[in-house]
Amino acid sequence: MDQRMKQLRLITTQAVELRVPPQSFPIEDYLRSPDRLMRTLAPSENLQLIATDRYRLTIAPLSVLSLTITPIVDLNVWFDSTQKVQIESVAFEMHGLEGFRDRFDFKLLGELYPIHTPREVLLRGSALLRIDLDLPMPFRVMPQSVVEGAGNAVLNATLGSIKGRMLQNLVRDYQQWSRERSGAIAMGTD
Repeated sequence: MDQRMKQLRLITTQAVELRVPPQSFPIEDYLRSPDRLMRTLAPSENLQLIATDRYRLTIAPLSVLSLTITPIVDLNVWFDSTQKVQIESVAFEMHGLEGFRDRFDFKLLGELYPIHTPREVLLRGSALLRIDLDLPMPFRVMPQSVVEGAGNAVLNATLGSIKGRMLQNLVRDYQQWSRERSGAIAMGTD
């Protein structure tokens, strides 16, 4: 890489806590089904199953300082032995910036886990989104604070959008999943 390039790290984190009313089946069973969980995070047209527990997520196009880019990230999703859903990025592309492919390092890490109380289950989690990049011209001549501010705002909005979608959809989908399982058991098909 060109040593005259300006290095930049953009990073954002988000925490989530979601109250989940009790259902016939434990939330842990639902969380073991990554397809259901992933559909709460993104519209189906933006999500593709590419291997067992691996998904390709196309993030809505972003505009940053006169550029329009479409991030595409491959995610591994699994339910670990500590009862946590883990999400980790394993590949990344940035449509709209193909010439700068080797100048990006992208990382997304997330976790979601249940905490049981007498009345309800709380789902808690966190996500970290980090991009390290070498700034191309004309961005490297701009004040770093301007580029960092714009970049971090975009990352925060992106992660916030995913979080908002999950908060809106997860409880409803869990309730539907539980009703479907109850119906399947009543019909003797489960």
